[in-house]
This record gives sequence, structure tokens and C-alpha cells, in this order.
Amino acid sequence: MLEDLQAQSADLLIYDEAHRAKNWESQRARTMRELAVTAKDRLVLTGTPMMSNPADLPSILAIAGRLKPTFSSRTAFMGRYTRSYDIHVGNQTIQKIVPAKKHLGELGDILREKVWVRRTKDQVLRDLPEKTHSTMIVDVPPTEYRKATREVREKIADYLRERTRELGAPPSEKELRAWCSDQMGRVSQLRRAAGLAKIPAAAEHVAEWVESTSHEEDGTTVYDRPLIVWGIHQVVMDALDEHLDKLGVAHAVINGKTSMAQRDRIKDDYQAGKIAVILANIVAAGVAITLTRGSDALFVETEWLPDLISQAEDRQHRIGQDRTVMVTTMVAPGTLDHTIQKVLRSNIEVLDAVIGGTGHRVAVHDQDMNSLAIGDVMWELAEPLRCASAKRLVHDVGS
Repeated sequence: MLEDLQAQSADLLIYDEAHRAKNWESQRARTMRELAVTAKDRLVLTGTPMMSNPADLPSILAIAGRLKPTFSSRTAFMGRYTRSYDIHVGNQTIQKIVPAKKHLGELGDILREKVWVRRTKDQVLRDLPEKTHSTMIVDVPPTEYRKATREVREKIADYLRERTRELGAPPSEKELRAWCSDQMGRVSQLRRAAGLAKIPAAAEHVAEWVESTSHEEDGTTVYDRPLIVWGIHQVVMDALDEHLDKLGVAHAVINGKTSMAQRDRIKDDYQAGKIAVILANIVAAGVAITLTRGSDALFVETEWLPDLISQAEDRQHRIGQDRTVMVTTMVAPGTLDHTIQKVLRSNIEVLDAVIGGTGHRVAVHDQDMNSLAIGDVMWELAEPLRCASAKRLVHDVGS
């Protein structure tokens, strides 16, 4: 197909949802760049040109024909607007690429002046109602969260034992910090645990919501303000599903297992007022679906990337909505929630510097942002174990 399209030498190539080609090395991105150079003119369209890092942009710029004329090359672009460093974990070296924040304002100015035309939702949809955000602070039972922490500690201890055997001494602080920074999988355990810890409170809130916002009419239940409950992890949403079943709350589920036919049926029933609650996965249901019958959303979990959250909110805040959309985010102190909000805020700062005025928000105010970087979350758990390992080694040598 690529060869057939290239042979046409089109006058104009229009590439929609261009952010899907943001990964420079992906087959999709390479194919689109090869096709784009055969067209006389090119236009790319996207609502999310970058998620959190300027490294998302070179492939899209190349497809649009603006990379070399504006920035000389991908190498020059990356050298100016990102920085990279190596993390050594055991015998493995991992390259990390992060934004060069001091140059992001410059990048934003160049993009606005020479590359793209941006239209905000307020400019395009002038009659769209307001969208408001609020935070629901919930006290959660620590059992599940402590259990997850214990499992993570065991993984850290396993790593320390193995490295101590290899080195004849515990790994250095530098090596252990590097290892901690690369443990997103372990942090995900804590993230899932934060979601699970909020499930009882979330289920109670949803049950009370349905009871207070529905009424009987001619023997039929009418849902005046149907609710969308957003989450990420399958295990978290499954737990909420089970809790709502026990409470007798009728609801539907849209996740990665939901077929397109099921998804369309749920959407139609929701829009017709036949569904009180949808439990929706942020990735699976966050795009290409209209759910404007309701105007209330509850985020039991949130993503690291602000655009994914915004897209989920916009399932309700779009053409056809005539009420203020009210978005509520559940935050549990003492869990990873505050760290997630900190990462969100950092990503929003990058987006605002490059794209400008994105309107993204975090659920926790700056003065309440008592959180740690992702690597520091692991380091807090790992450092006491490293010290204990060193003491045991000294004791064994002394004996």
C-alpha cells in the first residue's frame, strides 16, 4: 500500500491523529515519513502533539515537512530541547530522555511563529458550558497499601541480596538510586494499591449518588445525573465492579475487554438515560465516544499524563453538553496519590511552556503537594534495607 500511495505523488497529504506517529523508530512513523515526502503539500492534525516531552515532536514535524527547515535536524532538535543521561543498573545501561526546561519557552515561540496553528476548545466551541474540578479527600484503610509496600520491600531485598553476593558488598548509594529510578513496575504496585484502598469509599459514594439523583416515573427508574467513574488498573475497576454488585447498584463497564458492539450498546443506553453509572477505563474509553447525557465524572485513579485525563473528561465536555461538567478526583493521603499529582503538575508545566495555556489542572494544591519523585518513593523503602544489609555484612565479617 505504501508503494501504491507513493506512486500517486499526491498534491496534498492530510494526516489526522498525527500523535500516533510520535515514536521516531516505530513502523507507523517511518512509513508516514516515507509517504509524506512524496506529497507536494502536507498537513498534520492532532489535539495532543506531545504528552509530556519534546521528544514526541520530531517525527510529527518531519511528517509535516517542518523539521529540517525549522530545526535543521532531529539531532539538533533533541540536543537543544531535551537532555539525556545514562542510568547504570547492574550490567545494564538505560538512557533517559527528559525535557530541557530552560529552552522550552523558546521552543514554544518557534512552534507558534513558524510551525503550527493552534485552536483551543474555547475558540472552536464557544457555546460549550463550563468545566469545574474538585478534590475528594478520603481516609482509607491502610491494609492493602501496607501489603503492597511489603511486597515491594521483598523485591528490594532480593535485589540487594543478589548484588551483595556479586559485589561482595552492598551496592553503592548511586547504584541503588539508579535502580530505584528504573522501578516503574514496583511503583505501579503501589499505584494499584492506592486505587484499591479507595474502593470502599468510592463504592459508597457511587451508591449514594445514584440514590440521590434518580427517581421513579411510571414504574421506570429515571437517572437524572448519570455518573462516569474513571480508573486505570483492571484489578481496581474489577474490585469496584464487585462492590457495586454487592450494593445492588446497576452499572455498565467499558474496559479493554469490551467489544466495539458492547461499547456502542452501552453508549446508546447511557445516552438514552437507561444507565446510572459507567465504570470506564481511561485508555479504553477516553477517546472516540460521546457521553453527554451526564455531566458528572469521578476519577478514582488518574494517569501520569494530563492529556489522557483531559480526553477522558471530554467524553462529557463536548458538543451536545448543556450543563456544567463537574469533575471530582479522589485523593487518599498516605498513598502514592500525591506523587502522581506531583508528576502531573510537572508534565503540565512542560506542556504549558511549549503549547501554551492547556488548561490542565492537578487535584492537589501546591501547598498540599507533600510528595516524592518516583525514584525517591523507592529510595525511601530501599535505603533502610541497604543499611541493614551493610550492618549484617560487617557483623558476619566480624564473627
